[in-house]
Amino acid sequence: MSDLSQKLISKLEKEREKSFMFFNQLNSKDWHIKTYSEAAAWSVNDVLAHIVIAEESLGDLMKSIVTEGSGVSDDFDLKEFNERTVADIEVKDSSVLLEKFKKNRNKNIEMIKNFSDNDFKAVGSHPYFGEAEVSEMIKLMIIHINLHIRDIRRTIKGNNEKS
Repeated sequence: MSDLSQKLISKLEKEREKSFMFFNQLNSKDWHIKTYSEAAAWSVNDVLAHIVIAEESLGDLMKSIVTEGSGVSDDFDLKEFNERTVADIEVKDSSVLLEKFKKNRNKNIEMIKNFSDNDFKAVGSHPYFGEAEVSEMIKLMIIHINLHIRDIRRTIKGNNEKS
């Protein structure tokens, strides 16, 4: 395993545990707080569902880029995809979603362990950043969750200050 592979896997494992701990410490009231007020108005639970879907989708995307050299199509609508998949997700129970997140993250870690240095340099179309290397997409997986957790923390804090 290359140094880059070890570094990225270590970060993914560390962030998996930090994310899992964060979501596990939420109380039942926190899960229903609206975190985003855009068209879909996602609750904390919806944000976790989005994270689960994104983790799985990004894993599939990276695999596609490494094996086929592609990525998302030019007409891919990220906002529509996010709203539709979160609305349509069958599992809404937070404990089940957390287990799915852990399973998806572990699956991605196992896939990344088998990547060569050339695989990390493979370029494909990312739904948000456009053309990007697989190594950058892996880093984005970590940043993506951290941004959502930051927003959830702020929302919960603001909600508690109003109470």
